Amino acid sequence: MRPRSIRCAPLLTGTLIGLLTGPAGAEPPPDPRRGEAFFNTAFVAAPSPATLRDGLGPLFNAAACDQCHSRRGRRARPGDGEPLPNALVVQLSQRRPGGGWAPHTAYGTTFNPLAVAGVPAEGRVIVHWRTEQGRYADGKNWRRQAPDYEFQALSHGPLGPEAAFSVRGAAALDGVGALARIPAAVVLARADAEDRDGDGIRGRPNWIVEDGEPRLGRFGWKANHPDLESQIAAALINEQGISTSRRPESGCAPPQKRCQAAPNGGEPEMADDDLAALVAFVAGLAPPAPVAGHDPAGHGAALFRALGCAACHQPSIEWREQGQPVRLAPYTDLLLHDLGEGLADHRPDQHAGGREWRTTPLWGLGRARRAGLPACYLHDCRARPLEEAILWHGGEAAASRDAFTTLPAPRRRTLLDFLEGL
Repeated sequence: MRPRSIRCAPLLTGTLIGLLTGPAGAEPPPDPRRGEAFFNTAFVAAPSPATLRDGLGPLFNAAACDQCHSRRGRRARPGDGEPLPNALVVQLSQRRPGGGWAPHTAYGTTFNPLAVAGVPAEGRVIVHWRTEQGRYADGKNWRRQAPDYEFQALSHGPLGPEAAFSVRGAAALDGVGALARIPAAVVLARADAEDRDGDGIRGRPNWIVEDGEPRLGRFGWKANHPDLESQIAAALINEQGISTSRRPESGCAPPQKRCQAAPNGGEPEMADDDLAALVAFVAGLAPPAPVAGHDPAGHGAALFRALGCAACHQPSIEWREQGQPVRLAPYTDLLLHDLGEGLADHRPDQHAGGREWRTTPLWGLGRARRAGLPACYLHDCRARPLEEAILWHGGEAAASRDAFTTLPAPRRRTLLDFLEGL
């Protein structure tokens, strides 16, 4: 498989190399080009002569990162009665008898619909769509689609009443290295868990405890990873079955004996320098630029602020780095917000509750649309078009959603045009 032609942002790559380069004689910095090859090329089952790329599975969702994260993570939303595509992953938890949550005893943390030869796949997940309707203040009707999920052909018994699951799509990776550089103090300055200013917005961080130390979560749909290596290592083990020193477990739940008995590709299956190269490649992906002609100070931007959208989707983040000003326009605050019962998955993740989600960066929305990529919005790809994603917002965003529904059609179009130009 030929790697795609993806170029790292010079500023990010230079900064990363500068941070990782030591004194003379030290190990060379990770090579993003090597990481790009790992990103785009499929792993194979062990044992294989391709020792750098064997160890796939035994359970998996996709054989390569690129199979889910190409095309900005966009896939066409599955039709009614169709199985979930590989870019939509089902994460699992199970309530402990004494309280709290743990991986599912039979299926682990991720439901895997694919398996290597000789190992049973865990099953499949079918989606059924329900239509919900309402009316704008100007009399025009609106519709949105709500998903219901059906687990079929389960190889290790039913999930059980104590199980919770969450469907999560592959996110766009453009600019994640820039988000990693934002100082934690800058993110925390926006936090207001007690709503001290009385605006109804209660953004709060998700703290990830590692080696007894809390770290700010900033990646993943619930900000459940503190850095890119954590997120990538989790995706490798949970969705490809590739172990690393950061995540050395097998990925096979205790009852799955044939999975546990399958050969592996080493311990770990991806060496530290290869993982570092993959992280360097992802960290170097350039932030998406707005569509040509986009006006960040025009009527659409003013409407975005007036509706309260900017309270969470922070248009600009600024800080100083080595004495120089740095400014990003990701349209996120990287904090958790309660988005209401309609979007709730009722599955806690670290310190994030079942109704909380990290504010999704909006940069790149317009580029994806103009590239002809399928409409696929929100954590589970339920929303199409973009208007539908707004209508699903509740909780802290309910006031902004309601204000949107009171706008006349031309002003709604103005806001959507602004968003589609990001």
